[in-house]
Amino acid sequence: MEIRNKAKSEDLVQTDTHRFLQVLQRSGKLRRCYTQNLDGLEARAGLNADIESKDCDVVQLHGDLDSFRCSYCSHLTSWDGVRETALASGEVVPCPECVSKVEERRRKGGRTNIHVGHLRPNIVLYHDIDDPLSETKARIIDKDAESAPDVLLVVGTSLAIDGPRYELKNKLIHAVRRNGGKVIYVNKNPPPRAFSKPVVDHIFEMDCDYWVRDLTAREPSLREDKAGQGS
Repeated sequence: MEIRNKAKSEDLVQTDTHRFLQVLQRSGKLRRCYTQNLDGLEARAGLNADIESKDCDVVQLHGDLDSFRCSYCSHLTSWDGVRETALASGEVVPCPECVSKVEERRRKGGRTNIHVGHLRPNIVLYHDIDDPLSETKARIIDKDAESAPDVLLVVGTSLAIDGPRYELKNKLIHAVRRNGGKVIYVNKNPPPRAFSKPVVDHIFEMDCDYWVRDLTAREPSLREDKAGQGS
């Protein structure tokens, strides 16, 4: 729970990069933001992080800190203070969906000795095969790859995790390439060998907020005060 408290703290502020994403979204230049972060700062910047929404701007690849997930049936339950307190004190909190199914079977006279899972934060760990939204995420990635994207920004990640790295190289980068677009990498550390040139067109080994400030200074139309004022 400590991780969630830190992530939801008002002390955690949006960065220049988050505000840049908001500018891209407002000006119609952002197709999608894929993030490995759990802090939800993209939503604070005004982006839609509801993956089930048709207007979803943000796909949180590693889950979120706004819901619980059942260890057995993977049902998602909204986060609330009562369950948070129980989990923080070491209690095992049963999944309400599993409990509901048991009660339904009891009413119908069926067997009730079926498994009831427990709730855990909806964080998708590395190599976690129980992500209940994996098919939804895959459909969005496929849809974006088919939308003829012309620029892919890889910002603030070393691409060290296999899942996102696979989707980037085998789907999104190829889609940008087919459309004659550019792939740009911005991070303090160099990209893995598989993402060096010519796979990536431009590599900027620097702080991503510094890169954003430099870019918006060179291209005023990408500044906050110009968002939505034409292309």
